[in-house]
Amino acid sequence: MNKKIIVLICICIVGYFSFLKIKPKIQQLNYAINTKIAKEQEINSVHQNVSTAYTQKSTIDNTNIDSNIEVSDLQFNRSPENVEIEVLKDSISRKSATIVVTDTNEDSYGWGEDYKIEQKNDNDWKEIKPNKNVIVKSIAYNRDRNNQITFKINWENNYGELEDGIYRIVKTVYDNNNYIKLYSNEFEIK
Repeated sequence: MNKKIIVLICICIVGYFSFLKIKPKIQQLNYAINTKIAKEQEINSVHQNVSTAYTQKSTIDNTNIDSNIEVSDLQFNRSPENVEIEVLKDSISRKSATIVVTDTNEDSYGWGEDYKIEQKNDNDWKEIKPNKNVIVKSIAYNRDRNNQITFKINWENNYGELEDGIYRIVKTVYDNNNYIKLYSNEFEIK
């Protein structure tokens, strides 16, 4: 046999047995990563529920706070009619888009990175189910001086590439002790 072939076979055999030796460590690492992700999802969910439930009016005077005030008793000067969610047409692709939230309320809603996608079928809207558990950073963004927040949404990891159709983005906010859905303008993938 040719010496190069024998050396190549030896390298392959050594590589195979080395892989078998580290395979259990790779499996342990994957398990640890998946466990950490699951715990982070649980923590983010709890954190999001707590931070949403404990939204307080920004104009409260800190020297006069009544510690017995329930969140449900707080009055906010805001309405869904004062919100517009626009998908920027030049940003749309099968994998992503940019949205601009304009919230002209005196007391802004809490705007985070969470979103859902709905597709129009006939004249009905149907929520697209993500292809895996979605992990969203639990963070609230402040409006800029134009009362806007811009989000670059990359849905490829959670939904895959969108097929041809009419879509809209759904954002959920907490209003008057309930979660309500606010919708973007329609956009088309073709």
